[in-house]
Amino acid sequence: ASGAFSFDANRIILEKIKEAENSVLIDFGCGSAETLIKFCRMRSDHFGVGIDSNEAVIFEARKRIQQSGMGERIVLCHMDVQNIDFWQKYVPSRKKPIFLASTMLHEFLESSDDFVVNFLKELKRRFGEARLFVAEYNGLSFEEIKNEEDKRRKLQAAMYELWHPFTEQGMPQPRERWESLLGAAGWKISEVVSSENYILVYDCR
Repeated sequence: ASGAFSFDANRIILEKIKEAENSVLIDFGCGSAETLIKFCRMRSDHFGVGIDSNEAVIFEARKRIQQSGMGERIVLCHMDVQNIDFWQKYVPSRKKPIFLASTMLHEFLESSDDFVVNFLKELKRRFGEARLFVAEYNGLSFEEIKNEEDKRRKLQAAMYELWHPFTEQGMPQPRERWESLLGAAGWKISEVVSSENYILVYDCR
């Protein structure tokens, strides 16, 4: 479901990094690995590291990667993204790191704001020159959803807001909250781009 909602956001991110050279994309919650595959197809010197805590998802992603012919350039890690010590071993030190957190950071807010800020701070400390893309649903109030005139967007917004509490997931947050959290972690937002399904892309350095 997250992949379907964030497809356009990931397309925008790939477009923004199409000129990058000799880079590694570290995809938190990589899902189907489709974004990693597309990234590695851009240039022969690109590398990908995908991290996902769902074993079934990783299994399917591995099959896709092998079918794509990118098995030598994409590594998948079945674990929680917070285990930086483990997955960092697979990030080539001579490549420029680009992080992608697509519709997953809000899950950490279930613990606390500090939990998210500390995780992002640690990324900044270890990978100082990295680029970070955060794609997150711009959390809407039910009043805003009710007043949405586009029926398709209204239905999608309602679904996204409702399935999170029903499935005991962390809730989406408005733009102001993400700007505050990213700033507190030491990441400077250079641009915020709107994509489909109310998802905003934060380009950070």
